[in-house]
Amino acid sequence: MWDCAECAHELNETDLLITIRTGNYGTLERVLSFANTLFRELEEAEAKSGLPERVDRARVSATIAAATNLLSRGEHRICNPDRERQEHKTIRSM
Repeated sequence: MWDCAECAHELNETDLLITIRTGNYGTLERVLSFANTLFRELEEAEAKSGLPERVDRARVSATIAAATNLLSRGEHRICNPDRERQEHKTIRSM
């Protein structure tokens, strides 16, 4: 049985889930406490995140289409999406 929620972070996800599902993690209160700790960590990470609230689906779709097109031609292109005028460096596959 685990003595602290921090110890659970040391397990890989599969082992942690097996430990919880088999009852070896501890009581329901202990599981809920660990879950609440993870929710707090999630909220803190969300607050610090620079990701936008909504996904720009059109931009994602265009990026995937462009990458697929480049890969189908055997090219790999490195882009800096933060620049207004994108500079590209093309690397041909051997």
